[in-house]
Amino acid sequence: MTSSRSKRQKLIDTSLELFLTKSYHTTSMNEIATACDITKATIYHYLDSREELLLTMLQQYTEQFTQDVLQVAFGQGNAKERLQQLGNQTETFFNKHKNSCIFAKLTHEILDSVPPFNQLAQKFFQSWVDAINHILSDELSKTEALSEAQSAVFHIQGALLFCKLYNDKAYLTHALEDFKKIL
Repeated sequence: MTSSRSKRQKLIDTSLELFLTKSYHTTSMNEIATACDITKATIYHYLDSREELLLTMLQQYTEQFTQDVLQVAFGQGNAKERLQQLGNQTETFFNKHKNSCIFAKLTHEILDSVPPFNQLAQKFFQSWVDAINHILSDELSKTEALSEAQSAVFHIQGALLFCKLYNDKAYLTHALEDFKKIL
């Protein structure tokens, strides 16, 4: 028998996949329930609301990104090695998530309708900039490091948009090759 925790996790993981494929507002709770092979009422056994499902999913996504990608910035190696690793981990993470960033995908759709989203999205992107800035600060001035870190996140997000628009992950690969050449 599947544990309660794993059923809840399947619900969250399935929601992420559906929100990446469709959108938050066009994915119904019935679709999520069907994809999880549960009833709609069962969803509300695990989570109190659609918004709680969304926010829990976004928190887990952020935690996973931090663990899989951002921790590299604070690891072993010189700045260039850590930058290379961060680029590789970023590509692996986004390839695993359909070459898409859930925060970028949902920003225009739910920024005004789900107030806690704005804070979570800002935290996600600021943590990403901070991790890159941490690496670059070893080699660049404080101002240059921050500017390059912000530009890198902008560039990678633009590449993810092009990946979706043209159904071609080469845009992400190219952006991350440029990223790895910052130092």
